[in-house]
Amino acid sequence: MLPWILLWKGDRTMAGWTDWKKAHEDFTQTFDERLKAILSRLDPAWLSSFNKAGGKRMSEEEIRSMGRQLEMGEAYTYASFGGKRVRPFLMALAYGLLGTDPTDRPALLDLAISLELIHSYSLVHDDLPAMDNDRLRRGQASCHVRFGEDRAILVGDGLLNLSMEVALETLLKAPHEEKGKVTRAMEVLYRLSGLHGMVGGQALDLRPDLIQDPTWTRIMVEKKTCALFMAACQMGVILAGGNSKEEDRAGAFGYHLGMAYQMKDDVFDRAEDQANQKRTLADDLGLEGLELALKEETEEALALLEGFDRPGLMRDFARALVERKK
Repeated sequence: MLPWILLWKGDRTMAGWTDWKKAHEDFTQTFDERLKAILSRLDPAWLSSFNKAGGKRMSEEEIRSMGRQLEMGEAYTYASFGGKRVRPFLMALAYGLLGTDPTDRPALLDLAISLELIHSYSLVHDDLPAMDNDRLRRGQASCHVRFGEDRAILVGDGLLNLSMEVALETLLKAPHEEKGKVTRAMEVLYRLSGLHGMVGGQALDLRPDLIQDPTWTRIMVEKKTCALFMAACQMGVILAGGNSKEEDRAGAFGYHLGMAYQMKDDVFDRAEDQANQKRTLADDLGLEGLELALKEETEEALALLEGFDRPGLMRDFARALVERKK
């Protein structure tokens, strides 16, 4: 049994925890261990086919040496670690909103990993010179700075593909009666991470002429940031057996929380964004207006939680996200 997947007890506790920090710490540890196991399957296995087709036998050490030279396994891992795991943790907390016991849901963790792999790939590509041209990510050199632009493009592509591999493995392993929920969760994930969601937001972000209009700026944020928050919350409720109204409510919560989360980032990054001539909601609202809008978005998100059985930990975590100090 995974250590964080235990019974919810009461309104504000999971596995006896009284605050979200302990839950997040335990969840992240289990999540990272599972992700490392998944990534370990890639290297050197992806080169082993050389022995079958190349007419020459390579020892396992030779294969490992070649893998190290090509750096793909290292780059995958480099791009996948260092984050706060906000989106997968939201998915786990959303599962518990219905008071459902997650002990018998092995699909939950792996689909959360599929979600985070998409987020990681998006950051690799977003940092590229052709996009935002950011040289730092999570306090270290961006993937293209560390491994080169060409390899970073492949890493982003590969993480997206790995997300689908993990999700499909989850679907194949799921009991027959659970396959419908897993399929629905996958549909939400890949729709909201594509052109209808995150990718669409990135496309708008590449059009500074278009997002001079405040309406388009907000739409860009809705798709680029809010979409994966929505996906996380909807997926958790879907896997917990929620109905369509509960799924919609969870999605709406994710939308407003995602908007507040981005507004908080815009407050932190105001000087840098101005220096880079990057348009954000702060340009349209001003810092005072942005702070007011952040408060309104937060209140709307928290109000949506009141319709669920066990909103306590999610409420606490949501507040922590929008009240964070950088």
